[in-house]
Amino acid sequence: SEYIDDAVAKGARIANEGGGEGCHSLMRPVVLSGVDERMRIFHEEQFGPIVPIAAYDDVDQAIEWQRRSPFGQQVGLWGPQDKLAPLVQAFRPLVSRINLNDKCQRGPDAFGFTATDKSGFGILSLRDALVTFSRPVLVQSKSSDALQNATR
Repeated sequence: SEYIDDAVAKGARIANEGGGEGCHSLMRPVVLSGVDERMRIFHEEQFGPIVPIAAYDDVDQAIEWQRRSPFGQQVGLWGPQDKLAPLVQAFRPLVSRINLNDKCQRGPDAFGFTATDKSGFGILSLRDALVTFSRPVLVQSKSSDALQNATR
């Protein structure tokens, strides 16, 4: 909610009815239009439920913003295929996933989670994440009854 309050106080507008309403950690998704460099959400990586929208006068400004950004997960490019090819080339060294005429998303899991810069590095699938954030534990006993009772 701090991102929303900061952006609205500096001129952004909630573009969807009921956006941002909620209680404590539960919030309806919010689309913020008119986001600019004066606002925290313009500079800080976040994962929703806020969709910040910043307008650029030309595509080179958007590419330059991404070039300066310390984050590099993904970009959604929309438009005719022949117009997208140069944008794909411009964004390739800056992000880990480029979505053409499709929403930004995490999956399918076969692709894994991709990121560059401060967003992370490389690819991490759901299976890799479980292995990375888990550890095996060996429970051993000479008594099979003890093992059965311990692992229930």
